[in-house]
Amino acid sequence: MATLPEPCLYSGVGGVMLAGGDSDVAIDTRIVTRPATERIVRRAFEAAVRPDRTRPDGVRRVTCVVKDNILHGCRLFVRVLHEVGSDYPMVEREVVLVDTFTQWLVRQPEHYDVVVAPNMFGDIITELAAVLQGGMGMAVSCNLGDRHAMFEPVHGSAPKHVGKDRVNPMATILAAAEMLTWLGKRHEDEALLAAAVNVHSAVGAVLAKGRPLTYDLVGTHRASSASVVTTAIIAELVPEGR
Repeated sequence: MATLPEPCLYSGVGGVMLAGGDSDVAIDTRIVTRPATERIVRRAFEAAVRPDRTRPDGVRRVTCVVKDNILHGCRLFVRVLHEVGSDYPMVEREVVLVDTFTQWLVRQPEHYDVVVAPNMFGDIITELAAVLQGGMGMAVSCNLGDRHAMFEPVHGSAPKHVGKDRVNPMATILAAAEMLTWLGKRHEDEALLAAAVNVHSAVGAVLAKGRPLTYDLVGTHRASSASVVTTAIIAELVPEGR
């Protein structure tokens, strides 16, 4: 499942009101604009029509997660969704309230193909989606612009685990695979695309064997170190030319 957010509450507009030196009121202004919404919504539909996406029910679908029964910005978001969606008649579109979505994501994750949402909602639901796919150690984050992109594990730098050689390396490795995919498509480089597939297959091979795996996947009593898991994944890579 791909989840695509848009800036909204992360725009940095707001402040703190001081009364007698005390911070009694804090304000965060949520901004949703048509240009930014059109960009992210169109990217969601473009992701939905990609031929390489796996869809358990075979349906191309964009799910819009909002709170449009209350929030003006979400109502604009939904209007743009339907406007842009009219250019993609082959893609089913649905609108779901964010609180309802969290329930259905847990109960029926296979229903969802591409999910698009204002940023705060997207930030929250991606953490839930990460757990459903095996935990934060498996989840990849792709920040895509028109000309530049950044790839990292959803868990970020995880400073509390520094030097312990225990954190699941698969999210980092899979983030590199997503980078290769993006670069390969951008530059029409078949070698990069093939390398991305190779990395994905190597990770999949280790998972299929069920060992070695880190503590988050098998518990501490059966856990291997991050170094051992990384070495096992490297060993599964197919040498170039074979």
